[in-house]
Amino acid sequence: MEVSPIANDSAAIQPNDQWAIDIPSKHCCIYRVPTKLRKINEEAYTPQVVAIGPFHYKTDKNEKKEPAYPKEYEQMEKQKKRYLDFFCNRTGTKKEDITTFIRSRKEKIRHWYSEEFEMINDEEFVEMVKLDAIFIIELFWRSHKWTRNLSNDGYPNPEIPYHLSVNPCRKNITKEDLMLLENQLPYFILEGLYSDFVYKVLEERGYDVPTFLQLTCEFFFEDPKIPDAVKQRGKGIAHFTDLLRTYYCHEMPPIGELETMYNATALSEAGLKFNRSKHEKPYVQFHHPEILGRLPCLNCSAISACLPCFKCVPYLELMQPRLELSHFLVEIGTEVLYRNLMALEQCHYPFETRICNYIRILDNLIVSGKDVDLLVDRKVIANGLGGSEAASKLINTLCDQIVPCDQSDKDSGDGLSKKLNDYYENPWNRTMATMTNTYFSNFWRGTATIVGIIILLFAFWNFLRPFVM
Repeated sequence: MEVSPIANDSAAIQPNDQWAIDIPSKHCCIYRVPTKLRKINEEAYTPQVVAIGPFHYKTDKNEKKEPAYPKEYEQMEKQKKRYLDFFCNRTGTKKEDITTFIRSRKEKIRHWYSEEFEMINDEEFVEMVKLDAIFIIELFWRSHKWTRNLSNDGYPNPEIPYHLSVNPCRKNITKEDLMLLENQLPYFILEGLYSDFVYKVLEERGYDVPTFLQLTCEFFFEDPKIPDAVKQRGKGIAHFTDLLRTYYCHEMPPIGELETMYNATALSEAGLKFNRSKHEKPYVQFHHPEILGRLPCLNCSAISACLPCFKCVPYLELMQPRLELSHFLVEIGTEVLYRNLMALEQCHYPFETRICNYIRILDNLIVSGKDVDLLVDRKVIANGLGGSEAASKLINTLCDQIVPCDQSDKDSGDGLSKKLNDYYENPWNRTMATMTNTYFSNFWRGTATIVGIIILLFAFWNFLRPFVM
């Protein structure tokens, strides 16, 4: 048996527990979502229009043994056959050659899955992989900007009927389906087919051909440039869900052990500022100079609040306790993406749950619509659901039945949640925050406070002057 490219990944679980049962190979990386997670929102793990791989492949019990898909998949099954014909005509490839290529790797492909699928015989399995793989390659190829500039010498023309990539709605739904953990093919078979039947053919014709990884990145991230995190992972990418996790958790710093912490409103009332980070991927970082723990009076939040023109002064920014969070878009697709990334971590990376930990932090910060409004005002969250309560409910349910555990964070000192709790529970921080909100919340109130203090000092001096002169 060939060794999986992710077999040596120290974070990968050897699936022998209650989360993944009946597993033929310790190298599997495509899982059926655990029942406890699926029950929370089954639709988030189920493809809408296109079924990929064996988890959603059905076989009739009749004599014909024809694959039986729900009605919502039937149209796309016809599309897969059209794409296979287009692919073979343009590349000059025989369908038998593709079948032979896949058949020689079918055992390795089967070992990628957490179940044996005994009801699907080898020929059905190979045919299923062939249709699904060529469909994905053809879709990615047609979606790539580079292909639209080719002359019509046998390669894609964006005006071909049934071209999914010209319909933004259908493309978006298909993209969402290809993110699902249960709806995956091993990445190596897609890359292998593309390399042998597309890349080599075009290279021989003198074209500067994009790699399959470039096609994939443009399809999912709308950028042909391969992200550094994905480039570093290289051959270790298992499938599209794994690629997305690699991309999203790359910049996230360790956050230590997690515990229950105070919500965003409470922390804000204690003087903590929430800032949008420059990082666009999941990121959270607490900035609190040690000297403020001993001398809270050095906190410059009051000056920054009443004199916003000085916000750009480095010293003032440095001396303000703040929590930096990456921009988080809350919309319908958010739930699908993060539920599947978290399900992958629970099954395959149980000791490196970076995405789960990030969502857990958001879950603790947001307990009501008031917290959402605060973070929206600070441009940390963009609420695409309309009501703040709807956004709060979505974030709060993402962590249901999730067990966050990141062993790589255990030696990073006090966890982020403990630092934030200690900050809130320090009475000086709340006192300074109360004074700032009461007397220095804006320019006019700050000016009035300073003028009042000056008048009070003059009055006190006038009272004392007869006694000291």
